[in-house]
Amino acid sequence: MCFSNKKINQLPKIRIDNIEIKYTLSHKILGLTLDAPKLKWKKHLENLKVDILNRINIMKKLTSLNWGANRETLLKFYKIYIKPKIEYGSTIYGAAKESDLKKLETLQNQILRLATACFRTSPIIALQALTNIPSLSQRIKELECIQLTKILNKPNKTPVKQQITNCINEYNPQRDKRSLVYRATETKINLNININPNEIPNISPIPPWYDISENVQIDFMNNITKNTPQIIIQKQFQELINTNYKDFNRIFTDGSKIKEPDSTSAAIYIQNKNITTIWKLPPKIEITHAELFAIKQGLKYVINNKLTKTIILTDSQSSLQLIKNSKPLNYKQITYEIQKQIHFLSTRKQEIKIQWIPSHKNIKGNEIVDLAAKKAHEINNHMSIPPDPNYIIKEIKIKNNKQWESNLKRILSTKNYLIKDNTEKPWTRAKYRKLDTCISRLTTKHTRLKQHLYRMKMENDPFCRWCKNQEETIEHMFLYCPRFNSHRTKLKDALRRVKINDIDINLLITGADQPSTIKYYILRHTKIFLQTTKLFDII
Repeated sequence: MCFSNKKINQLPKIRIDNIEIKYTLSHKILGLTLDAPKLKWKKHLENLKVDILNRINIMKKLTSLNWGANRETLLKFYKIYIKPKIEYGSTIYGAAKESDLKKLETLQNQILRLATACFRTSPIIALQALTNIPSLSQRIKELECIQLTKILNKPNKTPVKQQITNCINEYNPQRDKRSLVYRATETKINLNININPNEIPNISPIPPWYDISENVQIDFMNNITKNTPQIIIQKQFQELINTNYKDFNRIFTDGSKIKEPDSTSAAIYIQNKNITTIWKLPPKIEITHAELFAIKQGLKYVINNKLTKTIILTDSQSSLQLIKNSKPLNYKQITYEIQKQIHFLSTRKQEIKIQWIPSHKNIKGNEIVDLAAKKAHEINNHMSIPPDPNYIIKEIKIKNNKQWESNLKRILSTKNYLIKDNTEKPWTRAKYRKLDTCISRLTTKHTRLKQHLYRMKMENDPFCRWCKNQEETIEHMFLYCPRFNSHRTKLKDALRRVKINDIDINLLITGADQPSTIKYYILRHTKIFLQTTKLFDII
């Protein structure tokens, strides 16, 4: 294969063991089909579309209105069996033309229609709000930004990081519109997120023959619970110190995080010398990171002061589990630094133990360091340390989702649909798929009632099949049609029991601005009305 944006006048001939390698225009590697010479990913997207359609055909077998799976099951089927297939390699084939990528968007829209049993005329924006699934283009932008973050946090000698770093340094928006760097950078600017290069090792610094679990003790006492009396825990703590750590220097560590104002801090307390040291960390730092930072500072104090026997006491089990793990999934950088410190102390014959203790049990040193960590929030300026890559990834997901929700609400506010956002509305759901489908169609106002079908040029007139002189709308069927007067009277009587006298379509279908318990009550009687009138067969 040859890749070039220019015309290839003469194909190169390549031989291996005097056997000429055949020239081809496409080749599949690691599930991605490369197409020569311009690498437009058209062949890959065509193959992907065929594969997804086969999977959609399986999904169709589960969508019968009478006995089919409910919406949640169908969406799980999509997220587990179809969505990963679409997203695999999307950060690479995202460079394809928008017209080719829209074919995948169309397939996702088809899946959303199958899950909700809405019609082809149903607006995509309403389907996304009903299922809480953003557009595929929005999701691919998020994945590209996450991929760039992961690459920039690899070791500096990694070839892909070197290549991406060079692309960033030579970044030209006018020239590099198809590149991952351009696409991810545009998303990063749009979401107002900083992604800075940071070197995080892939391998633990401790040798494989060194057992770090001997230095880290998570066990405190058997059968400890939240209801265990303080006096028993305090006695156990004293027994533990007197039995195992009698001649040890004791260092208590703690981290703290508050939401208003957003602040993170850490502290250590050296009990033998009655010294407390506090730090204010960047607000982006999470609580586990703050706990690890405090442990790291405690180890640093041990190294600098050449203490021969030391025990570090912390109330963070999650931090100790990370330190014991040679392949931690989160907080790799600081965890590896702590592991390196522990191994360094062992080589210098300095005995170090890190012990978990319960929090808020009136253990003197733990209470002192806890107050010190809280006091650190009052410091004006925080120190500068890079956030964990997982926090940046989490921030990308949150900001991308908020941006999508904001755009969704803005568009829905200009429409005449009964759905106005993507929040969960369990009171509108029904176990019976046919009834659940009916509520979904009423929410989008795309139904099989004659007024809507007339607009679609599928009926000769828009008039009610019983009244003959009024348009067959949702409002007419629920509020005015004489055929359903007796059922409507029962519905109104039921609503009067909860002091609701004036009813409208928004109230009956969504619950309007009523409390959650009242919304469940309203929708329960709306569903009874739909079933007893057999309207759910018509809608």
